Amino acid sequence: MRSDDTIDRVLAKLRSDAKVLGAFHMKQGTRLRVEVEESGISSVCGVEYENRSLLDDRHKDIHICVFSTSFLNDPTECQVVLTDETGIIYGHDVPRGMPRS
Repeated sequence: MRSDDTIDRVLAKLRSDAKVLGAFHMKQGTRLRVEVEESGISSVCGVEYENRSLLDDRHKDIHICVFSTSFLNDPTECQVVLTDETGIIYGHDVPRGMPRS
């Protein structure tokens, strides 16, 4: 199966989810524009911000952008952790699906 066919099937599957407003295959130029915009964000509320997902994304072959009203699957682990350069954690999110202790 050609990769374009696979991408089309993945997009169709994503778009069939009621939470998805739109799903698009991002070509290289669009992905680079998104990276430039996102890489300009270096701090949030005075805390240094490192977008690790953006860094990991550079090594992927295919990029899909999904606009949704919520997470497609409820995360069970923290998605955002605020730390300093020494690793001290100042805060993190608490996803609905995360086990409580």
